[in-house]
Amino acid sequence: MKPADMKLKVVNKIVLEKCTFDDAESTKMKLLGSKPVEDDLVKHEKYIINETNQLDPDNTFIKNFGLDTKFYYQLMIFKGTHLQHNEVGLGCVVEEDGQSFLQRFLALTAVDHEGNVINNTGVVTTFLEEEYTHIHVTPYPPQKALQLMIDANTIPCTNQDGPTSVYVEDESCLGVVDGNLQSVPFTKVFSLKSFAKSVFDSLAKTSRKLSLRSSSLFCTRVESNTLVLHSNSKQVEEEGAVIYDKKSKCLKLFDGKHWRTLSYNEDT
Repeated sequence: MKPADMKLKVVNKIVLEKCTFDDAESTKMKLLGSKPVEDDLVKHEKYIINETNQLDPDNTFIKNFGLDTKFYYQLMIFKGTHLQHNEVGLGCVVEEDGQSFLQRFLALTAVDHEGNVINNTGVVTTFLEEEYTHIHVTPYPPQKALQLMIDANTIPCTNQDGPTSVYVEDESCLGVVDGNLQSVPFTKVFSLKSFAKSVFDSLAKTSRKLSLRSSSLFCTRVESNTLVLHSNSKQVEEEGAVIYDKKSKCLKLFDGKHWRTLSYNEDT
């Protein structure tokens, strides 16, 4: 799948894995999990790992992002305790022979060992194995709203877990579902079952003109003082269609073959 076909995903939780350069492809990093990260912290920074600060071994990139989304990452290359290179970019997870890889396809910024900031740089491919000690990678939280609008039809927002982006699907609108802002299909929002009885009562008792426009409207019951059906200039001859014929001043029903005039008796 191409990066342009993937939707941006933001995960606001700690996901930290050790990685190494893949021998066959220098822009691809082999993901090794969180346990090697703990080993590096103990070995190089003399950090004490106990039950309260252990990393969750199941909290991996593949589980949080899957194989069909892209995300911002932060790649950190250390030599001992010194940060040799810090890269922020856009990537995705790929899987080969049961092994997960971080595929880096765009680097936004990089900071070298002297603290120099380089913008719009290429992904790092020149590090030799003897030049660094260990490499860690973690999701990078977007710092600007524009970073959340990398895809078309997306809106930056803040949900329960923090800043994220919502992709608005075709024939849908934005709504809060289970406490989070989501793309909601029109059919779900405007389904008759989703309206409360009080809404129906208000529509039935209104004396003002009420217009409903839809490509398809399904109703099981309509209660109102007045029902006005406007016929289009171009009639759609579908079985069950009802129109008001202004010329003959009567209602007509299409039975699939012919337009039948609807008759009525006055109730005194």
